[in-house]
Amino acid sequence: MGLRYLSLIIHLAEPLPFVDLNRFFRTNIYHSLLPFSALVHIPALNSLDVVETLHSSFPDFLQTQLTRVGVGNLQVHRPLASRCFVTMARFLKRDLCGLGDSSLLHDEIRDFDQRRRAIPRALRYACIHWLFHLRGCAVDEELEQQLLEFLEARLLFAIEAYSLLGELGTCVELLRSARKLVTGWTFRHKIDVLDLLYDSWRLTLEFFFPISCSALHVYESAFPHCPVNSKLRLTYESNPATKSTDMLVDDCLEDYWNCETRVINLSEEYCHFALSLDGSQIAGASRGGCISVWDTASGLLVSSPSLKVDSYLCGLALNGPVIALLRQSECILLKLEDGTSDRIKCSERLHSIAFTGDGTKLALADVSFHEEACRTEIIIYAVKTKLQVCKCIIPHHIPCLYDDETLILDFSPDGASLMIATDVKVYIFNTTSGRLLGQIKSSWHPLGPLEPSWRPFGPLDSETFNSEAFFSPDGNFIVHLKVPFDSSTGNVDYIAVHENAHEDGKTIQSPLSLQRGSPEGNVGLIRWRGEVVGVKVGNKMARIFGWGRTPWKPENEEY
Repeated sequence: MGLRYLSLIIHLAEPLPFVDLNRFFRTNIYHSLLPFSALVHIPALNSLDVVETLHSSFPDFLQTQLTRVGVGNLQVHRPLASRCFVTMARFLKRDLCGLGDSSLLHDEIRDFDQRRRAIPRALRYACIHWLFHLRGCAVDEELEQQLLEFLEARLLFAIEAYSLLGELGTCVELLRSARKLVTGWTFRHKIDVLDLLYDSWRLTLEFFFPISCSALHVYESAFPHCPVNSKLRLTYESNPATKSTDMLVDDCLEDYWNCETRVINLSEEYCHFALSLDGSQIAGASRGGCISVWDTASGLLVSSPSLKVDSYLCGLALNGPVIALLRQSECILLKLEDGTSDRIKCSERLHSIAFTGDGTKLALADVSFHEEACRTEIIIYAVKTKLQVCKCIIPHHIPCLYDDETLILDFSPDGASLMIATDVKVYIFNTTSGRLLGQIKSSWHPLGPLEPSWRPFGPLDSETFNSEAFFSPDGNFIVHLKVPFDSSTGNVDYIAVHENAHEDGKTIQSPLSLQRGSPEGNVGLIRWRGEVVGVKVGNKMARIFGWGRTPWKPENEEY
């Protein structure tokens, strides 16, 4: 029994004292661990010191031994995920800290810090790390049921707890990441789980400030304003434990959430924006040369690097800890953590930029001019080392690009292929060798059919348009659009991407077969306040657009 608890403890995301380990496992494990005192720091039973291994290499050694007897990480994380849900079921409740008055801000409650410290660390651990353990295990029917029960019975209590703990930003990321994880599952209540995760994510975003300042506002002002047809409202509106005590909302509520999640007020004019790959941050470059990074959940400024950029900046991309600044013949990679930067020099003029979905590779379009045409090389770099991985050369000269035209780059979802699109042609390259895998001329036709809720396209009726091209979420299609700036019409070209195979069935990497076809599910534009803000393929968002239609590649389908 002691070895079992020891194997569980070394797989915790962070160490806990005995009092909270006993709460988490619902049994006293002190005596079970005593035989391992030479390997594990065992404080007094009533001490707040944490239980942890004495040697950093011991967890790896123990896991190796467990693997030899058939106990892998999947088997260890499963009971820990279950214990997280059990712990939250045991401790979560309305008004966890006994604050009573929702009109008071946390800062106005004299003993708020003392009340917050009284929250069991076991509960804090369960709230913050349940997804960590859920990711690490093979989910079974019991865990699926525990997740569903948590979402249907304790979700609002959990949002309150995150606020009390000062972890509301963590809550936003957990709900979004959990939805992405569950998307790949197959079980009976999947739609209910996805809807509840989405609604709670939107609720927390919409009311981030009032909830973060006063946790009880999740019941008093946030939940009463949930859209009428949201799964969250339909699930909790009859629960007396989550009803507002004094908030009455009339019948002017929206039916569903709109597509606006955060408004960030700017103090100066910005010329470029870029969303991070996971959607958690947005970076902007002002005309005055300042770089700013905001958190998309709270809208707060989280970083303002001291690096100044000049007016020649022509592109911006954000990859978590790194901002890529495109200007003339160089790309500046700025590390947000320490403010240091590296420069990648190119021959003549950089025109476009793209990151792989995992952020490990960066593609730069280097354009050189020759009379009435230009030669384009796309160079792929490893972000960590700044070393060139390969070079992709478009085999033909193309008409000169004007300053406001963009050569479109997009990596496939797995990062193995790079698409390069012009107004008239699409090319696919291998991202390891730089080999041309396939090319095809664009064949435009009116966009449709569309979902009724999406604004329909008609024939192209303006010569002032912007081209957009991107892989579908599954990587099997390329969607190539012509979107006019001054109307709601447009044209589209669908290109199916197939890998050729030998007769024995073994797939080869190249060349690819690019053919006309249509993706499963309709394609439509998402418009907000008269502007095109995104393109949806089936039930997944394939691309979102920013000011000037700077392409932002979302990793999560709710964007």
